[in-house]
Amino acid sequence: MPRYFIAIPLPDDARDRLVAVQPPALPGMRILAREELHLTLHFLGEVAANDLGAVRAALATVRRDAFTINVSRVGMFPSERHAKVLWAGVEANAGLTELHRAIGVVLTDAIGFRPEERPYTPHITLARLDDPAFPGAVERYLEDNRGFVVPSVRLDRLILFSSRFVDNVPKYQEEAAFSLGPASTLPSLAANLGQGDFIAYLGPAAIHDGVVTSVRHRNASLAVTIRGADGTAISVFFQNVIEVQENRPEGMMLYALAEYRHRGGGRFFIFANWDDEDDAALSVIAEEVTFQSSHEGS
Repeated sequence: MPRYFIAIPLPDDARDRLVAVQPPALPGMRILAREELHLTLHFLGEVAANDLGAVRAALATVRRDAFTINVSRVGMFPSERHAKVLWAGVEANAGLTELHRAIGVVLTDAIGFRPEERPYTPHITLARLDDPAFPGAVERYLEDNRGFVVPSVRLDRLILFSSRFVDNVPKYQEEAAFSLGPASTLPSLAANLGQGDFIAYLGPAAIHDGVVTSVRHRNASLAVTIRGADGTAISVFFQNVIEVQENRPEGMMLYALAEYRHRGGGRFFIFANWDDEDDAALSVIAEEVTFQSSHEGS
C-alpha cells in the first residue's frame, strides 16, 4: 500500500545547486536523484482510499501567498557518529511555518490526522545512509560545505505525493498539485468559458444587487454570506469543495450567482460582479450547493 506525504517542489536552479553539494557516493549510501529533492511539510503514511478525496479537498482550501526561503548549511540526523540522513537546512521562515501549521489543521479536521508533536525542522534530504560511513567521512563533508547557501528560493506549489518501494527504493508519484499565490495571479477559472457554457442563475432573487459580507472556509466546505437587496441575509453553502479562487470578495456587489459547465470534476459557480472596473472576484468548484435565507434581525 502506498504512503503519502505533502511537500513543496523546488525550482530547477535550486535543485541544480543542491545536486552540486550532494556528497560523493559511498558504500551503504543512497544519493537522492535530482527529481526526488523536495521540502516535506507533513508525512501522512498510509491513507485509506476513501479518505484521499477528503485530503485533496482539504488541501484545496489552504490559501497562502507564494514566498521565498533561504537554504543554508548542511547537516545530518541524528548525529555525526550515527548519521542516517544528510540534509540541506532551511532558515527560519514565518510563511513556511504558517503553511505547515495550516495544513496540519485542515488535515486534522478532514481525516483526523495527528501532526508530529516535535517542532517542525524544515530540511531537504540529500542522501540516506543504510550503513555507517567511513570514519571521518561525514565530518569532512560537513566541514567542506559549512558555508553552503542558496538564497531566495521561491516556493509556489504544494504537492500531494504517494511513495511506493520498488526494488527497496522509494518511488514518488505526484497525486495532486495546489498553487500558492494571491488569487489575482492565478489563471482564472472563468478564462475559457464560452456563451454555451452557461447553465443557470442560482439562489434567491435577492442575490441580484446583493453584497458579499463574508467568506468562511472550513475543511472541504465554504460558506458565503450575502446581504440581499431586500435586507435578506442569504447564506450559500458549498460542500466537497475542490477549488476556490477569490480576490477580496467581501464588499463585492453582485449581479448574480451563476453555474457554468465545467470540464473537470464538480460543478462550477461564479459570483458575478456588477462593477466591471472592480477586480473583486469569487469562483468555486464544488460538488454541492445549498441556500438559506433569513431577514436580518429576525
